[in-house]
Amino acid sequence: MEDLKQAYAAIEMLEKLGLPVSKEQKDAVEKMERKCLMNEVIPHIQQEMQNMVEGFLNEFYIYVSYSKDNAVKLTLVDHSSTKEEDFTKSTSSKIRKFIIRVVFPDGRSICHKQVLNTLIDVVEFAGPENVMNLEIPSVTGNLISTEIVDHPVYSRSQKRLSTGHYIQTNSGTDRKFAQINTINKQLNLGLQVEKVLIDKPEY
Repeated sequence: MEDLKQAYAAIEMLEKLGLPVSKEQKDAVEKMERKCLMNEVIPHIQQEMQNMVEGFLNEFYIYVSYSKDNAVKLTLVDHSSTKEEDFTKSTSSKIRKFIIRVVFPDGRSICHKQVLNTLIDVVEFAGPENVMNLEIPSVTGNLISTEIVDHPVYSRSQKRLSTGHYIQTNSGTDRKFAQINTINKQLNLGLQVEKVLIDKPEY
């Protein structure tokens, strides 16, 4: 983000001095903007919104738009809206439609509304160090680590475990489902893992 601010300042300085700003320079700054949006802004928005809406039972869609004149605008769209249906044809697969139920060998069952808590419970049951040795990939490397990552967004999505290890929770429900299944299979935990649709009334 700091590099982008410096690039803006450099372009502004050239324009104030009446010096030409080439198309290549403008394209380079635009490329930096997109990189910043993809690597910093969007992950931050996703994580913050995930923390706020995790546990809602009904599916919904939020559009985020931005312009210099109107700043940031968020719009909640009715699930039956034609506009929403057209917009989400290519993105609906990315929207969480289920939570995860896990049944342990002793019969204990969990099905947290916040899926990250289900993942954490499984990791605690398996042993954080055992899971770390599996080297399950996450957005910051290993799913389990011994320290906080040096990243303004991803460090906030790390949760401290009972052993002092940290788990990276910045991922969708599909990824968490796959991670739980990998842990279960690789460590022979004997868990029963299944998806539970969030529109079921009992959940």
